[in-house]
Amino acid sequence: MTKIFYPNRRQFVFGALATGLVGLSACEEPKPVAVKPPSPALSATAATIKSSLPPIEPTTMIPNQGNAIIAADEMLNYFAKVLDTPSNLIHAIRAFGKNFKRADGSSALDHLCASYGETVNVNGKSYVKFIRSNVEVHDNSFLKTFLEAGVSPTQPITVRGSKFTLQDVSEHAKSLFRFETSDISKYDTNYAHDHLPWGLIALSTLMPGGKGTWANAYNETVNLSDVIDKALLEYETKCELTKETQAKGEEVPMTFLTEMEKFACFGGHTIYAFLACLKNGYTDKNLKSRIQAVIKHTIYLSAKDADILETKYRTLGKGPISPNPQEEAMLEANMKKNGITKDEVIEMLTQRALIKLQGHLFESINYAKLHKLYQPTAQDQKYIQAGEQRLYDSIVKFRALKLEQLKNFEPKQLGDAMIAVAHASRAMKLLTKENPDTNPKTI
Repeated sequence: MTKIFYPNRRQFVFGALATGLVGLSACEEPKPVAVKPPSPALSATAATIKSSLPPIEPTTMIPNQGNAIIAADEMLNYFAKVLDTPSNLIHAIRAFGKNFKRADGSSALDHLCASYGETVNVNGKSYVKFIRSNVEVHDNSFLKTFLEAGVSPTQPITVRGSKFTLQDVSEHAKSLFRFETSDISKYDTNYAHDHLPWGLIALSTLMPGGKGTWANAYNETVNLSDVIDKALLEYETKCELTKETQAKGEEVPMTFLTEMEKFACFGGHTIYAFLACLKNGYTDKNLKSRIQAVIKHTIYLSAKDADILETKYRTLGKGPISPNPQEEAMLEANMKKNGITKDEVIEMLTQRALIKLQGHLFESINYAKLHKLYQPTAQDQKYIQAGEQRLYDSIVKFRALKLEQLKNFEPKQLGDAMIAVAHASRAMKLLTKENPDTNPKTI
């Protein structure tokens, strides 16, 4: 069986497109994988209702905040309903709130809670959680999303006929959490980057006040402040790579971007997790001033990180999509069949990367502003203004693409783009009356 080689863990995604692979989530990146059959069609529910939803047509807009919110929400509402995947539905809840409806009018929240729970046994005791693998993707991501969206602790969770509640999932999350501060890779090589941020948000929310300490199901003592301290120390070490460029107001070095590509969504979830911990009262170990330094650094990144990322994507896009000539020919035929060009695919992937970067950064920045965790300086405000405009530009450019054709060409890649759009949508609305956590839409 042939293999696709990616030069590094976060390399361009054309190999996945070239073979029609079932893609990874917007917060995962490609690894060497075997060639598989083409991506599956839309889910059964989505296929049933697809004909009742008019196709989404390209729309050109002036790139400002109002239009960017409209564009993002139009795309997300449509594709979350059409694709109907767990990832797209949970991110629609992220962007619109707990009342989001599927295309058939049913509750996305109820659907996820009735379809994707599981029980696991540890030391002879059963615990309920959401399935990770190809559903949650990141441990505790459903839980923390529901908590921030204000879902009731009594929300029913059904697992093979057994009844639980969100409160059960919350309590069991504490029992199942384990993290060795002396060796952050002990239980899972990529846990600190790919799973820990969501756990920090959920656990600090469940145990506010800064004193979360408990015994887990493995008879280990967990001190949440120690976990935050260790994770923050690693991130702070990576940020040292930008010390000189930040002081000069210059573009970040490629070495930093390479390190951030090891974190889910360019480190955006990690940054947000630290802010959530600070908001929830975790200030021991000088966490407040350290996390405020992270916020200031994030504001700098919002203005100085995008150019180098765009250059990387467009440079990689100049070569063949697949190193295999036969696959290249198949891909070109598939693009022609669906009425799109290679340049349009490159544009989609480039703007997706930029939306993923800027959307996550501004979700953190606006969360910090919302909860008064940091007071931006005059220079910070200039960076924020420049970064926001870059985000608006990318969203309206994405809205102008042939989205229906791109979805037909590779639905999973388009669905992953909508996950990035969801974070951008929430970011832009956090400081407005449209904040989905406090003013959920029924849509």
